[in-house]
Amino acid sequence: MRARKLLATTLMVAALGTGLAQPASAEEAAASSIDTACTANSSQQGRPANLPAENMGKVKDTATVPSAIEETTAQEPTPEPGTEKEVSHPKKEVEVQVEYLQHRFFKNRHIDNYNLHVYKKWKSIHALSIYGGVTLTGAKGYLIEDKHPGVHKDSDAVGIGPSVLLRWEKHVSGKLYADLDASGSLRLFGKVHPYGGRAYDFLWRIGPRLTYRCTDDTAVSLGYMYAHMSNGWGSHNPGYNGIGFSLGFQHRF
Repeated sequence: MRARKLLATTLMVAALGTGLAQPASAEEAAASSIDTACTANSSQQGRPANLPAENMGKVKDTATVPSAIEETTAQEPTPEPGTEKEVSHPKKEVEVQVEYLQHRFFKNRHIDNYNLHVYKKWKSIHALSIYGGVTLTGAKGYLIEDKHPGVHKDSDAVGIGPSVLLRWEKHVSGKLYADLDASGSLRLFGKVHPYGGRAYDFLWRIGPRLTYRCTDDTAVSLGYMYAHMSNGWGSHNPGYNGIGFSLGFQHRF
């Protein structure tokens, strides 16, 4: 009987010891599971497993900066080939003037000029524009020498040469502009012109012009010109003057 009680007591003590050991093992297992999960989470976010908690914020901020840069770069569209804005170049401006100049102010100079001027704009300085081009002239008429009164000296001729035009322009209203033109042309003739002169002369013109801009690239104009023609020498220089109208057409391309 006594042996039975001793055996029962021994079994009870052994059972109690086993029950106490199990909870301890469960707590250790749970703690181990938590540490494993934290380690895995830290590895996924780029944080070392053993990093102290107070440095967690710094590492997180450092890790997110490259991600933000990559996201911004990804959002910027890449320009497609051929879509770059082309560099604009100033348009070329060409003007053609058809002109009739009738003889004036000289008693014995009856020579008219039919002129064609073709100009290309070189540059602009504020309201002043500079043009360069060529002048083609058909001169028709005669002159009378003082020593041979009543004798008509034929002075018909055709000439061509370089020309420079200066223009001061002012906007008036809407598409209307007021200009002041001054030009000089060196004309080379196929023969002496006028009679008693030389085979070349200078054509000087000045006068007002009204320009109407039909579009941004096209304009028409009407000018009233005073002109003087002479070769600049002290002898063999029967110069003459003229006045007349000049019709112009301008285009930019």
